Amino acid sequence: MASNPEIPPPDTINPQSPAEIPGETAPAETPFEQPAEIVPDTPNVDEPHRAPSELPRRQINWHQSTADLRN
Repeated sequence: MASNPEIPPPDTINPQSPAEIPGETAPAETPFEQPAEIVPDTPNVDEPHRAPSELPRRQINWHQSTADLRN
């Protein structure tokens, strides 16, 4: 029978690095700014009856043969 067995001391953790202390926050070099608002030159009006100012010379119908396009 064992009489008072030797009980080892409890494990302790010794930190190997300094305590974590938040550093001073340095301001950003250039803080973010919102871009300028885009203002259109003309009002946004839908004009379906109006054609573009420039049209292609000829619309190509992909069902035509290349011989028809040469004329």
